[in-house]
Amino acid sequence: MASRASEAEGTRQPIAFRFPAEGKQGEEGGSDDEMWTTIHLPEDSFLPVLKFLTGKEIVTYSLVNKAFLAASRNPLLWETLDKHSGLTNSNKKLNMTALQNLLRRPQFARLKHFMMPQNALKLSTKNTKQLALLCPHLELFSVGYSTRGVTGPKTKDEDLIAIAENFSNLNAIHTHMWSITNKGIVSVAKIMECK
Repeated sequence: MASRASEAEGTRQPIAFRFPAEGKQGEEGGSDDEMWTTIHLPEDSFLPVLKFLTGKEIVTYSLVNKAFLAASRNPLLWETLDKHSGLTNSNKKLNMTALQNLLRRPQFARLKHFMMPQNALKLSTKNTKQLALLCPHLELFSVGYSTRGVTGPKTKDEDLIAIAENFSNLNAIHTHMWSITNKGIVSVAKIMECK
């Protein structure tokens, strides 16, 4: 509740940066306003700067003040949610309900790329349908796959078919091939080709 109130207050504030005033370094006796130059940036100008940061860094900078908190929750910054942006399950406390609650947050409203976290959350047809409702803009779904090894649940043919059927904007599915058959691959290809 306090976080929402702080975010609401922050959206009404410009993002301010203070720099030592030119030629005033080392002087004594001047007022604080004379010693510093303040530049106010509207959120629209600040967002492109934040896009260079990782999700973990954005979360850290959201602690600076209310204006940073409000800017950090802009959906344009959260088009990708994966382990590089801070989504992990290393302590194995994240279950499917907690993941769905996370994806309900307004900052994930425009999520396009999503990687299921490690430490096997169960992916069922029901869960896939719920995730599809929460992520209607999803274009890439990484489930059980990473360039650094197997992550997330071990998918089967029916899991991939459910993903292809339920995510209407999906262009690609990244997965491992442990339990996938040729029949599953052909079925998914046909479904995605029809979209």
